[in-house]
Amino acid sequence: MSAFLLILVQCLLVSTSSQRTGYGSTNVALRKPAHQSGVGYGGDPEHAVDGGTSGTFTDGSCTHTTSSGEDDPWWYVDLEGTFEIDRVVIINRQDCCSNRINPFNLHIGDNSDVTANPKVGGDWSFSPGQAQLIIPVNGTRGRYVGISAPGSSRVLTLCEVQVFEVQITNLALRQPAYQSSVSWNGPPGLAVDGGRHGSYHDVLQCLDVLPTPGNDDHKCPDVDSTLTPWNPGHDPTERVVVGGGQNFLLQSSATFYSLEIRDGGRVVFADLGSTSDAEIVLRARDVTVGEGGEFHIGSETCPYQGKATVSLYGRSDDNVNSTKQFLVTSGGTMEIHGQRKVAWTQLTQTVPQGGLPKGPYSWDSVIDGWQRGINVRVIDEISAAVVDSANFDTWISEDHSRSLATFLDQIPTGRIVALAVQDEAVSNLEDSAKEKLRELGSVEVDSLKPSEPWALVAVKGDPSAAVEQRIPYTDAQSTGTATVAVTFNGFFGPFDVIVSSEWLGGSARCTFSVGRHADGYVINLKDDVSSWQPGDHIVLASTDYNMEQAEEFQLLPCPECSSHQVKISGEIRYMHFGEISDEVDLRGEVGLLTRNIKFQGEVEDSCYGDNRCQFFDFDTYGGHLKILKGFKNVHLSGIEFTRMGQQILGRYPVHFHMTGDVDEVGCYSRPTYVRELSIHHCFSRCVTIHGTNGLLVQDTVGYETLGHCYFLEDGAEQRNVLDHNLGLSTRYGTLLPTDRDADMCRNILDGVYGDYKPNVYSECLMLTTFWITHPNNNLINNVAAGTEGTGIWYLFHQEPTGLSAGSLPPFQSSYSPMGRFYNNRAHSNGHGMMIEAGVKTTPATASSPSEFLSKSGGRYKPHQNSDLLQPRVPAMLVGYTAFKNRGWGAWVRGGDIWLDKSAFVDNGVGLVMASEGIFPNDEGSSQQVWNSIFIGESENVGTKTGSKAWGVGGVKPVERTWPHST
Repeated sequence: MSAFLLILVQCLLVSTSSQRTGYGSTNVALRKPAHQSGVGYGGDPEHAVDGGTSGTFTDGSCTHTTSSGEDDPWWYVDLEGTFEIDRVVIINRQDCCSNRINPFNLHIGDNSDVTANPKVGGDWSFSPGQAQLIIPVNGTRGRYVGISAPGSSRVLTLCEVQVFEVQITNLALRQPAYQSSVSWNGPPGLAVDGGRHGSYHDVLQCLDVLPTPGNDDHKCPDVDSTLTPWNPGHDPTERVVVGGGQNFLLQSSATFYSLEIRDGGRVVFADLGSTSDAEIVLRARDVTVGEGGEFHIGSETCPYQGKATVSLYGRSDDNVNSTKQFLVTSGGTMEIHGQRKVAWTQLTQTVPQGGLPKGPYSWDSVIDGWQRGINVRVIDEISAAVVDSANFDTWISEDHSRSLATFLDQIPTGRIVALAVQDEAVSNLEDSAKEKLRELGSVEVDSLKPSEPWALVAVKGDPSAAVEQRIPYTDAQSTGTATVAVTFNGFFGPFDVIVSSEWLGGSARCTFSVGRHADGYVINLKDDVSSWQPGDHIVLASTDYNMEQAEEFQLLPCPECSSHQVKISGEIRYMHFGEISDEVDLRGEVGLLTRNIKFQGEVEDSCYGDNRCQFFDFDTYGGHLKILKGFKNVHLSGIEFTRMGQQILGRYPVHFHMTGDVDEVGCYSRPTYVRELSIHHCFSRCVTIHGTNGLLVQDTVGYETLGHCYFLEDGAEQRNVLDHNLGLSTRYGTLLPTDRDADMCRNILDGVYGDYKPNVYSECLMLTTFWITHPNNNLINNVAAGTEGTGIWYLFHQEPTGLSAGSLPPFQSSYSPMGRFYNNRAHSNGHGMMIEAGVKTTPATASSPSEFLSKSGGRYKPHQNSDLLQPRVPAMLVGYTAFKNRGWGAWVRGGDIWLDKSAFVDNGVGLVMASEGIFPNDEGSSQQVWNSIFIGESENVGTKTGSKAWGVGGVKPVERTWPHST
């Protein structure tokens, strides 16, 4: 009877003790199934619920019905459940055709024949120039939200449809509750804990971790009047405990040996505001947030605006009981929310090498070859490209002098002409050449004597623009250098032409250079980046075969920039492609590295002690953040992590360690997430998901890190969502055999049996940016933009390893259906994507001497319910793009594996489809590729500087980079 009453009370409280607050913040349409009456120009229905809000069709986030038009076209989204809807937000196309949507109807109801559902209001229309329309629907209930365009020969295009449910506040949630008696461990509080499980067993599962609603009592946590101002100062020996009744507002920087927050204690950072130069820095060897403890910097509804840093210090050889960690244990709360900024975007215009469309130019006779006489370069005044070059030995022959005169005469008017003497040029410089030099504007040519350094920069047809310098010759040791530098205004901005001629140190020399003038180059970007500020650091991903072409820049003030532009400081060493070529998006990524909240490890200038210094010349003993099972709440956004992680197992920049289900399944009413993080120059991975399910990792940048970057550890992690993350410059590390390069593989022998020598190619060399050890996870909109290994790797444990051993049946991951794989990209890697292999799940023995977790075989054969006796379930990989990978764009083994709407461009090998095994093991399985494009040579020719191979293309006679020597 008590169990019945418990459930009844729960239902009554939900239905009567609640209030509608309107304007909920959850878009319940996001990534739900969508359908439409027809498809044109690749405008699939799911584009309207993919989270992208660009109004430009070529950005790939808008729908499009049949291109020729149709009668009464429609679109709808299946919310997969009936919701009470507060409002519908529609984003219209802006690059053209914005009036085509007018008029339209909005339908909401439970009928999958969506136009049969009631219309909300009458005809709706967008005003000219209006990008977004918000339609209040005032609690209308329905599962299907549809839009129809009544009339003949209509085309319907939607760039995003957002559906927000009515926000309901349960007034009884977690309030005191009472009942007449208690039996079967069913206390009265379970009726108001937020859980809606209908199973009594499931209710009991939520006793350990109770869900917690969003705390809106104080939208900005630092304005809570119950907080006590706290300015503890600096004492590196003090072990501070913040406990019950202590609610501190940290107002200034502090240093401790350690800080522990527990038993109702709370530490909140004061927000000094975005205009303040002051920064609050908390330094400690260790920080622990334990049972009942809370640590806050900003909140979801009130992001922190000032500058805050958590700095973890200590050396690995300090011989103290400290691991340089920030730890959140059972019952702890960690809420950190920095300024909201675009995490990463894409170029919309190519950034040329040197900031010039044809790149910079340099020539030095010492390096590039000794050429006596007069050296000439002809430069295009618009593009700054060197369009012609020649050498005339006017010391040895008058024929060379006359050839010089003819060459100068044929240069088109307006071209820039640069000349410099190498060694000697006068002995046979005759009158016709002198006349042409005078026409260019030279006044020194008639005075030029043997061995004199002389340089000239002129504009053909405008002698008044000429600039020259001549230095009288004294001797070969000390005569000096004649240098001319002139700035010209080209179409792509100002550029400098610098020419020199010299006799010094017993030898002659001349040089030419053409480069961008001054500092600052404006780049054009896909998204509104007005949140990026001068002084921020960004990284431009490589768009070539060599990941080393990723470049960091600092942003400069740019009052002339639009919201989609920034100005970068520094030399642009490589070209970064920013175009859609042959209908394939090859635009390079641009990631933001700077955040106003920072977690950092304090490190030494170089490697020391037992920190794998034979492989690294820098200190790899950084800080680490670890979240443990049973935490109360963890939500992280807008944080920079740098110099974090260690080359020690279990110590990573961001680490969810055996936390189990961290979403609604685990009784968290606010599912756990990390998003808008910048993790760069770190020493062990980016985000580690270990024994954890249901975690959202979103809008995160991982750059210059060691070992697998986005890392699912044991082969049992499921239902995690990796959405719109960027990983680049992923380098080899030492932790696992699969992290190691050949040298590490041969020399790290701690885990092998006896004197066994590992086989490099069959046991190591699996370095990966997205390391996915179970297929039942969702990869959406991610980019692996440069690693020495593989961009994305799906591998299959024969059984879960480590602390997850025994949690799944053997081969469950090999047979499990794949989660959602949509719109992921891999470029500038060794290989783009692999679906094959596994790791060794047994320890090293005499009969099997290789190391635990070294590479081993693994095959993928997805079936319903992971059961080979049930039908196959195809693994659908939709919208995959692979380009500029030195090896395979993708290698897939097993079945069924189907690729749809994918592109393979400029890869060493586009796609390898390998058999699942020897007959009959692959009987009935298939690999298919549909609606996809394969391009051998794109318009992205790459950059010669830093390329591994360079030569003339096979499609067009244009020089370009190659994946390897041919």
